[in-house]
Amino acid sequence: MGREAFCLYDKWFKITATDISEKIIEPAKQFASERKRNIEFLLTNGLDLPFKSNTFDVVIIWSQTFGLFYEEENKIHILKECNRVLKSNGILSFSGHDKEFLEAKYPQYLDDKKFFAYANTDCYWEIFTIDEMIDLAQKTGFTVIECKRGVVYKEEDGPILHSVCRR
Repeated sequence: MGREAFCLYDKWFKITATDISEKIIEPAKQFASERKRNIEFLLTNGLDLPFKSNTFDVVIIWSQTFGLFYEEENKIHILKECNRVLKSNGILSFSGHDKEFLEAKYPQYLDDKKFFAYANTDCYWEIFTIDEMIDLAQKTGFTVIECKRGVVYKEEDGPILHSVCRR
């Protein structure tokens, strides 16, 4: 329900948050209104960002949302969109599930690059190696500042890959 947006807002950032689900956006708007937080929440498919070019200093694709953009062409498209809406020298942060960890720990939930975390569902995350994340960022005009495995909070979840790039 926009938890990251509220955390950043409380650190004095101006926040524009997007989601594909109205079931997420509407309660987040209500929550913000009740707490007098001036956060803009927009419903969007995520692929075509409804913003002018050179709008943002920072774009963050939270959690492992990047892995929900199925197929490489969609990942390339969203990264190009992020590049477009970022100001010169703007920062992009995105993350994804660690392919190497998942192959070792949960091979039964994998189908090539697809990680099915929940039984009996068509929903999956596409998974990555560090080199794949770097390659995607570079293909779309970003300079990779850092791409590495993050801290393990829960052993069973393993690390998440984090990439920070500059436009």
